[in-house]
Amino acid sequence: MASPAFLLLGEAFWLDLANTAPPPAARDLRPDALSHPGAVSEFLAAAGLPPLDTPNGTAAVLELRSELIHLGDALAAGERPPSGAITAINGVLSRHSGREQLVRVSGSWRLDFVPADVSGALEAIARSAAETLANPLAQVRRCIDPTCRRLLADTSPGHSRSWCRERCRTVAGIERRRGSRTVPTV
Repeated sequence: MASPAFLLLGEAFWLDLANTAPPPAARDLRPDALSHPGAVSEFLAAAGLPPLDTPNGTAAVLELRSELIHLGDALAAGERPPSGAITAINGVLSRHSGREQLVRVSGSWRLDFVPADVSGALEAIARSAAETLANPLAQVRRCIDPTCRRLLADTSPGHSRSWCRERCRTVAGIERRRGSRTVPTV
């Protein structure tokens, strides 16, 4: 079961990691979930990722998170991905050895990268960001609930999803209805 400190949407590891930091508008409402010692290890365990295997792993995760937050903000605003985020993702992915392999998927051939060894936590997070960027159907958004504002990947057929979870959908619907009411005049 996930730690209560982490709301894991399960869409992509990189979004869950980016969402551990509160967005600028919600910093007073939601603390940084990775601000205490051991929090990165707790997050990785809650997300089902392997533990860090290097002494500076926590710093590396926090540095990658910073770039992923910039990436999420840019994508949610409809802007191009920042070069710093792409460089950080490629830097992590380049450390992983493997080979290209031809695989058959649904009756057609595709060239896939097959890792030579098990991916570490950083590689899994970077790979999930790369997969989101490479998916032309995925749109990254910020949750419509003003008290939440978490990043989410909208892969719905009409690209109409704007909330991260049902609670936020309900709150956003209530706020939208409140905003559409007319105020009686006296």
